[in-house]
Amino acid sequence: MGKHNASVQHSYTVEIVISGSGPHVVRTYPKKAGVVIPFGGIAAMNSAEAIEFDPSGDLAVKGVATKPAAADDVSVTLCVLGGVKRELVTVKDNAALDAAITVKLEERHIYCE
Repeated sequence: MGKHNASVQHSYTVEIVISGSGPHVVRTYPKKAGVVIPFGGIAAMNSAEAIEFDPSGDLAVKGVATKPAAADDVSVTLCVLGGVKRELVTVKDNAALDAAITVKLEERHIYCE
């Protein structure tokens, strides 16, 4: 058998929201139709469907989106445990990522670094 050397090159840069040495858990969840969850957006679960987390609401944080989910996407991929880059985490309606929201993330073992 001969040797096979393969490499894949991309001409674009992928920005990653996950940070730190881990561990990290990333899972895919069903997303509510018509809802947009941006890259780095904090998500919550409403009736088993992901929506954008509303700091003024009563739903708990579920995770941070590792890639954007458009309105017509049926699912969203979330980091549900581990470190995330603080500068990439976004809150609904451009609300500030304040201490109260950071605590809600930490209650889920998601740490802004």
